[in-house]
Amino acid sequence: MRTAVVLVVAVALLAAAAIYGAVLLTREVPDPDVAQRRASTWTSYAATERGLVVEKTTNTCTDIEEVTVVETAERVEVTVWVAADSESCSAITVTRRAQVGLNDPLGSRRVYDGACLADEEVAKRCRRDG
Repeated sequence: MRTAVVLVVAVALLAAAAIYGAVLLTREVPDPDVAQRRASTWTSYAATERGLVVEKTTNTCTDIEEVTVVETAERVEVTVWVAADSESCSAITVTRRAQVGLNDPLGSRRVYDGACLADEEVAKRCRRDG
């Protein structure tokens, strides 16, 4: 009887280890040579004839990869996506700029930081003044 219990426990442990190993093998591991993209808050914007110029203060190893825009009649939500290259980093701050096209003129619409809103911040705190 005791041998049967030990055998059942051993089989259960082996099954658990196999499942854990399978999870580890199928989990997506970030490539250290590829910059990881993430949404990041931005500093300010300026309205132009064609849309907005968004500014982000960052370090030398972080670049703006993409800017996405969601427009409604009342507001424009701008999300800046950045990626960091750990190879060329320094403590020096730089201002990165990105041109953002709008479907309609900005007019009286408010501009919001999409990365701030993604963190479920209060919308008033995420509003940016040009």
